Amino acid sequence: MTTMQRPDKQLGRRGKFHWLYLSEEKSGTALYDTIVAESENFAVLPTKGSIVPGWVLVVPKFPVSRIADVPKELLGEFRDLVRHVSDRVEAEFGPVFYFEHGGFKGSKISCGVDQAHLHIVPLSFDLMGEAEAESPAAWRNLVSDFLPCDGLPNNEYWYVSDGVAAKYKVVSDPCSQFFRKIIARHSGRESAWDYRKSDFIDNVAITLNSMGAND
Repeated sequence: MTTMQRPDKQLGRRGKFHWLYLSEEKSGTALYDTIVAESENFAVLPTKGSIVPGWVLVVPKFPVSRIADVPKELLGEFRDLVRHVSDRVEAEFGPVFYFEHGGFKGSKISCGVDQAHLHIVPLSFDLMGEAEAESPAAWRNLVSDFLPCDGLPNNEYWYVSDGVAAKYKVVSDPCSQFFRKIIARHSGRESAWDYRKSDFIDNVAITLNSMGAND
């Protein structure tokens, strides 16, 4: 199977990760634009705004606004890559959580990125429990471990998983970087939740040094 080419009229050509699926574009020169692992249709990169080291993103190499909209025929490939990367992150940094701000183009939920991406982040606290405490009620359980793909409605959502259980919440009042705000607060960096203002490039470098590139 060749790399998926799925033009999405909702998605602009100049998104944060456009270089992954537009052959005429080149990647940026920033450390967080370094691919640390990949498969045919997905790439893994450290995230800009790595409040903690070891934080990476799994990004489709085709335009799509939510992980829930990734074609079903690619979910096996996606799952295998996420498992591989999770094992590497956990070996270096400890247990991980998964989350997604599942928004449509232009929404505050999409955090200015407008391309689907699953976060894998090592944390020493229960991100699922803290998300429920931060925004009580209306969370629903999913029969899934780390994929926000099965059973999600055609709405904007927040998704979080510890790799065993998974929950999502339909979001009717969008806000930016919901999970980042929680992680920043629990990491003692409450004012540094916005990746646009605090890139934590030192933590990006630690991630790259520990995981290498395209291993």
